[in-house]
Amino acid sequence: MPGGKVEEEESPTQAAVREAGEEIGVEVELEKPFYTGEFQKDGNLYIWHAYLASTDEEPEIMEDVFDDMKWFTAEGLDEAKLAPNIEMIEPASRKVLK
Repeated sequence: MPGGKVEEEESPTQAAVREAGEEIGVEVELEKPFYTGEFQKDGNLYIWHAYLASTDEEPEIMEDVFDDMKWFTAEGLDEAKLAPNIEMIEPASRKVLK
């Protein structure tokens, strides 16, 4: 799941579109907001937003902070080796994969 910080003068939806382009090299069309959650890191509280999106393009890794990109099913979520911050995105992942 691509993600990142909302830049100054940018909305969360604009950030989602930008981050998809930067991280997985696709232009996405946001279909609707999907999930909003919060997490704490280093004593700071963060709010994050997830969107259902579509694209006609094939995603590819665009930043060297990622080692691999994989597709998986809802049943495979427990065995998937996801990002180190999985506790942040796990509730949304489970919801979208139902």
